[in-house]
Amino acid sequence: MSTFNRRYIYRYTLPEMFDQSVLKYMDATCQTWKDETGKIQKLSYAQVGRIVKELSIGLLSLDLNKQDRVAIMSYNIPQWLWADFAILSAGAITVTIYPTSSHRELAHIINDSQTRFLFMESAKSLHKAANIWSEMPSLEKIIIMRDDYSGHHSAILNLSELRRTGSALMRETRPKFDARWRSIDLHDPLTIIYTSGTTGQQKGVVHTHLSLNAAIARDLTIMPTIKEEDQLLSILPLSHSFERQCGHMLTLSTGGSIAYPSSTGSSLLQDFQTFQPSWFLGVPEIYVSLLEDISRHLGTLMDQQLIENALETALETADYLLDKDGYIGFFESAMLPVELREKYLQADQEVFSAVRSLVGGRYRFSYSAAGALPAIVCKLFAIMDLRIMEGYGLVESSNTVTANNINRIVPGSVGILCPGVEAVSADDGEFLIRTDTLFLEYWNDPFATRKAFTEDGFFKTGDIMTQTDQQDWFLLDRKKSILALTSGRKVSTAKYDRLIAQGRLISQICPIGDDKPYVTALVVPNFDLFLQIFEEKNIDINREDLQYKGENNHRSCIKVGMDFIRQPLLRTLIAQEIERINAELEDYELISDYTILNRQFSPLTDELTPTGKLRRKTIIEHFAIEIENMYRP
Repeated sequence: MSTFNRRYIYRYTLPEMFDQSVLKYMDATCQTWKDETGKIQKLSYAQVGRIVKELSIGLLSLDLNKQDRVAIMSYNIPQWLWADFAILSAGAITVTIYPTSSHRELAHIINDSQTRFLFMESAKSLHKAANIWSEMPSLEKIIIMRDDYSGHHSAILNLSELRRTGSALMRETRPKFDARWRSIDLHDPLTIIYTSGTTGQQKGVVHTHLSLNAAIARDLTIMPTIKEEDQLLSILPLSHSFERQCGHMLTLSTGGSIAYPSSTGSSLLQDFQTFQPSWFLGVPEIYVSLLEDISRHLGTLMDQQLIENALETALETADYLLDKDGYIGFFESAMLPVELREKYLQADQEVFSAVRSLVGGRYRFSYSAAGALPAIVCKLFAIMDLRIMEGYGLVESSNTVTANNINRIVPGSVGILCPGVEAVSADDGEFLIRTDTLFLEYWNDPFATRKAFTEDGFFKTGDIMTQTDQQDWFLLDRKKSILALTSGRKVSTAKYDRLIAQGRLISQICPIGDDKPYVTALVVPNFDLFLQIFEEKNIDINREDLQYKGENNHRSCIKVGMDFIRQPLLRTLIAQEIERINAELEDYELISDYTILNRQFSPLTDELTPTGKLRRKTIIEHFAIEIENMYRP
């Protein structure tokens, strides 16, 4: 850990933290982003502090009471932070909603939390709430988080209107505003974050100022030294607690700056080059995609064989360090055997240094969670001095429970237990934790709250974990994702996710086997990759059947025609990939049959949670015929 970071650790409510940071770092950059014209915009802490005061006083003018609920439904934009701290400074509770949420999910969250006001990103997203407003009786106003919205509905405001109201009332209302945020108690609820709902209706996780404050202190204790000049690239959704707490709130507490990726079609690699961040938070999919982008870009700069040789050297170096120490730490080339040292120095000079430049030249570290990071990706980044620290946490624990240390990275592990966390394993292997960062309750659900804890206060994570003699924890699977075969054997579905992550041909897999004699699978090919393969092989497919999501560099294929998945080359390559996966499985885990699907599992069809987890029950219902066919004699 960094003893330097201790200077940031205080016991405070979140509005107190924000007020202190605005005071201490008033001239430092707080936020930076590209506007619609491509011009870089920046705001200082003093400027952001002023905006938050105006918005918060504007909310108070609408008779917002302490502990009222106000929701935010938006992608990552600077205004997200403004709205969040305006709500919190008014003593209210921020309710987070994914911008991809369905009408049903939106209505459930608004009604369950009894939200009064809703911040929405733009007029484009307004229809999602406006169409079902009559089904949400508690919702009084919608605030569009842009200045260019104009309409005639008295219950719909834009951000500048709310700011103007707050600015006009600033002089006379400032004492009331200060008294409001100073009256907040550490034990007051701060936010309600609705869980992904993989097995049923979403539950509202209630965190207090105390649990978030404890979480920020925990992360500052375990992370590398962070300073005012460090910049976070905000990639993951702010609707999830990982980006919001571990990213935004921690950055604000240290006086760092936050950069927001462009929404105008630039790639993630271009955002790295534009903003030159020193750290960020990601999920495995982001790191795999980033590595592919880097490889493609390098291919335009140097010989492909040179790149492949360098990557082989990186893996050889990583394996040498793992064999020697059991982990990858900071190392000097002098520590390597002579032959490997020479190859490493050449690869670093010719390739690795180019990679570091491609990601902005200031990358210091990053964290990965919410899924298994492929060990090969972890090794490659670490040897290129682009360290990814994999960890484990939950919304209920305000994120980090275990994490790798920057000087002790064990690929495949989620790290060691964080300070202040107690952990035990239940008789069935379930991972149980007790810590100050745990949530207060599930909103409006005392039964679920009681059920979530043991009698002595340990939270039931629902995950199966194992620990090595070196204290490293490994996540095996979700307890509810274990398949129970009719033979009595238990099969971990997470194992299949880890295995497909080692290849590129399959993008999604849903193993089936509960109350079945053997394992089968629903398989979604990597459509984008196969489009490239078909183009290289001059294989014609019906392009009118192709459906995409995203735009420009973020565009990806999500659905294809039946002719696409019937292509002999695709079926042969998928069969080889299943064969590779089966070679890593026990006999009872083998995929005995599989069905290739022509579309991705999607949040729009309730088959994925907003964080990308499979809703197995829904998938099984939607593909009941395909599953039945795989078990016919």
